[in-house]
Amino acid sequence: MPRTILAAMQNHALHARFLTVLLFAAALTGACSKGVDWSTRERDNAAHLQASLQATSEAASIANAITSDAAFRDQQDELLKALRAAHLHAARVDDAVLDKLHPQLYGKFRLVYQRALARMINAYENGDPDAAQDAAADIQEFIEWYRNQRHTFRWWEEAMQG
Repeated sequence: MPRTILAAMQNHALHARFLTVLLFAAALTGACSKGVDWSTRERDNAAHLQASLQATSEAASIANAITSDAAFRDQQDELLKALRAAHLHAARVDDAVLDKLHPQLYGKFRLVYQRALARMINAYENGDPDAAQDAAADIQEFIEWYRNQRHTFRWWEEAMQG
């Protein structure tokens, strides 16, 4: 890996560390219940949102561990596997579930987060660290929005307890 790619990845790792903290906080702090009824199917589908965030957090942890060309080569497959899992879970979340959770979630999740995951996968597959950093910034933007809006999400009561 050229030196500039490694330097950019190390800079990306700093963003990934912050992203990991944000993802962890966003996933665990949840949101308040607004008395919305949720079917079993909707609850099961909403789990894909959390699984996507967890897989993105896993990818950020892997990226944090990359400190050399050799480490990148050793971890690239695992990093891409986690990012692809995050993207797959994101794609499985029904639009109606996103709308039910929060009226702005569809736009933020689909147009910012999910697209950024796709761009990050493409960037890592093609060795484009600048594009990876841009995608990481968009993911971070989504996570910050998610964290700031968590109290307005309409989760079901049991989701708030676990």
